[in-house]
Amino acid sequence: MGIFGGGDGNKNDDAETAPIGKMPPHSRRLSQSMINTETGKFMSKLINESSYLSGTGETNTFDTAEAVAESDELMREMFFSIVKETAGEEMVTKIMDVYKISETFSESHSSEDFDKLKTTLDALKLDETLMLSSAYSNLLNLHNISEHVATSMEERHARLDDIPRGPAKTTNGAIKGMVANGMDPNAIYDALCNQHVDLVLTAHPTQALRQSLLKNFGKIRKNLINLQRFRLSRFEREEILESIRCCIHSAWRTDEIRRSPPTPQDEMRRGLTYFTNTIFAGVPQFMRRV
Repeated sequence: MGIFGGGDGNKNDDAETAPIGKMPPHSRRLSQSMINTETGKFMSKLINESSYLSGTGETNTFDTAEAVAESDELMREMFFSIVKETAGEEMVTKIMDVYKISETFSESHSSEDFDKLKTTLDALKLDETLMLSSAYSNLLNLHNISEHVATSMEERHARLDDIPRGPAKTTNGAIKGMVANGMDPNAIYDALCNQHVDLVLTAHPTQALRQSLLKNFGKIRKNLINLQRFRLSRFEREEILESIRCCIHSAWRTDEIRRSPPTPQDEMRRGLTYFTNTIFAGVPQFMRRV
């Protein structure tokens, strides 16, 4: 089923009983990409009204807080629709109740709202508590992705002089700041070329998230950037949304906790992934830009 629902995939009864050599009359079916569910209609309305997720391409302005809020709302709606499909509407209602009460308490800081939140949590069964914890873990990870994408887009707009530059958040900004303060560009370049870096792989777990989750979140991040940066057709936009939804679904169905302790060999292999996934790809690009 697509992000906006779709047909049941059953064969056409007329096609099964039609005589050989005679084609059955064509009966139009809703494609899997059509908006034919309430959740799909809401998401379509949300995206069309969005300033940054509509697939119309980036503009000369950028508001980081608004971009984070729009990405959060989109992925939150996707996530809760997935939880509803897999865990049932009753569980979604309980998660939403905790979410709303927590939001109220974060604004009021009143003892009444805290007691209400405590009562709601105490009423949950053990398996519901575990599912609630997993749901919040996924929501926090998705929010982190929204912030990472917004920060990346903010820096891009600053480099394009669309928005004023704030404090240096990148190496490029730091180098420009040093040059503006009177440092010799050649001295900065020589210092970068002559520095010595020792890579240390520790013997204890330093990354709590599983590799499969990190890969899923990386795909979501890339798709969100494409959704904000490029002018997309309706089908291209829906393919991106479907990809985001699949990654969120996969993350929700993945156990965050490793059920067996990692061996030293496992830790070694995980440490080496930083070479293939980050260092080998990132260092050459960084040096070319410097």
